[in-house]
Amino acid sequence: MRRVLVLLALASVCACGLISGASDLRIVDDGADGAADAGAAGETGAGTQVDAGPFTPPAPTCDAPAKCMTAPAGWDGPFAVLLSGLDGRGLLQCPPAFTRGWERTGSTADASAPPATCTCACGALSGSCAVTMNDHDDDKCVEAPDKRVLNVGACVPTAGGADSWRATAAVVSAGCAPDASVSVTPLGGDGGVLGCVPATPEGCGAGACVPPAPKGTRICVRPPDGDPSGACPPEYADAVKLASGVEDSRGCTACSCPATPGCSFTYGLYEKENCLGNQSTIVSDSNCYAPGANGIKLLTASVTGSCAPAGGKPTGTVKTTGDTFLCCVP
Repeated sequence: MRRVLVLLALASVCACGLISGASDLRIVDDGADGAADAGAAGETGAGTQVDAGPFTPPAPTCDAPAKCMTAPAGWDGPFAVLLSGLDGRGLLQCPPAFTRGWERTGSTADASAPPATCTCACGALSGSCAVTMNDHDDDKCVEAPDKRVLNVGACVPTAGGADSWRATAAVVSAGCAPDASVSVTPLGGDGGVLGCVPATPEGCGAGACVPPAPKGTRICVRPPDGDPSGACPPEYADAVKLASGVEDSRGCTACSCPATPGCSFTYGLYEKENCLGNQSTIVSDSNCYAPGANGIKLLTASVTGSCAPAGGKPTGTVKTTGDTFLCCVP
């Protein structure tokens, strides 16, 4: 049975921010119930960090007009391919949503070019947290709770007859934008074929998520080991011959920013259910408390933490190649 709560007036004003006229708030021993909410912090104070547990970002998807495409077993690709001179095109550059995968130039190119220069950094962490108030039927936050999601600025009454409560937080979203650059010394030489790969290929169970091919490009695959003697598969039926030359696959591994986020929050306790009375206490932890107020208002809820850059390493080579061909979507 829930206890009847007796509200007691505070005798004085606390210099750390408590306002007089507040009802009695009692923190209970967390030792017996620390396992009830894994990762709960044990200190109070504005901005206390609360470990919300592991955060799993949502899985990427491949949404229209992009589509999942695969290369036949043993083949490379798919690539968005540009040919020099096509539509009066001069210097070859990958279209938006694609990045450079490989390039083939004439035999006069320099095959001793240095590796690509790569940078990979992360922007500021952004995201959001959800704060839940857990109302318990006992005075130590052990019994299974009733749960209420708190919204910043909204006042909710304390649950009638609840003997204790605990606030917990979970990361809803979190991430940092990668800030990457790739610099490749041009090989020079005559002619040119550029193979571009999707900038964000994830989202498919197999193959890659390929955006629509912009004008002047074709979606193609390459035969195993550049073997010029095979036939094109049905889905890539058009053959495009490539003359011998120097092939450049220099580039950088993808730059990503895995996040290690947590949540910080504060909520205020009020004498009146509509939170118009004196603000009695500010709480910023996930300790277990015995009720001592009639209204609760979430004041802040923000994601905290950081991202560590991963990737952005030189990859690929420069080598001479013989005649070969591409197989492209008709």
